[in-house]
Amino acid sequence: MNDGKTFKEAVREEIEKLKKMTFHEKRQHIWEYYKIHMLLVVTVIFFIFGMTQVALNPPKREFVYIAWLGPTIETSTLNALGESLSPLLENPQRQRISVTSYTETSDETVNQAMRQRFVMLLHTASMDLIITTRIGMEELHEMEWLRPLEGVFARMPCGGENLTKVEFDGRPKGISLAQSNMFNELGFETDNLYIMAVMNTNKLAQIALVLEEIFR
Repeated sequence: MNDGKTFKEAVREEIEKLKKMTFHEKRQHIWEYYKIHMLLVVTVIFFIFGMTQVALNPPKREFVYIAWLGPTIETSTLNALGESLSPLLENPQRQRISVTSYTETSDETVNQAMRQRFVMLLHTASMDLIITTRIGMEELHEMEWLRPLEGVFARMPCGGENLTKVEFDGRPKGISLAQSNMFNELGFETDNLYIMAVMNTNKLAQIALVLEEIFR
């Protein structure tokens, strides 16, 4: 109801009013009185479109997220590492292995953004493995960001027996990459390079598979 009029009467009256207006007046009238409705319709359309796109093309889930904190390195080398690990994916159309560098650059604005993203991923359990130098590993241990690896080794057929481990407080928290054929073949300088698990990762089974592939 609208001022005592039925819905049909109100619509008929609106149509008659529009008939008497010029094109410019119609456009101004429609925008003035119906802009909220129009914006709501557009918002709903975009929402439905977005939900449809997500349903038809869902974003890939992280199988494992690896952060590089080592020396400056070519992006192509890190991409090659991700590609070398891709056979682990059961469904490449829905899964991915990310290898992202957080090595500082000459641009402090970029560095600040990277630090913020790094910390955010750590606190949201979105980061699983970190690759860095011995000094970097010691700093991460002091900040209590490293997870003891017993739970990972328990999921590996070899139990991690043949790996060169680095212990802190009597527990293994890092692994030397010097004996990794994969890393050596990809051109990494592995003499001072270590891989470790992030404290709050919940992907121990996936990490075990990644380590098996790296040291195969």
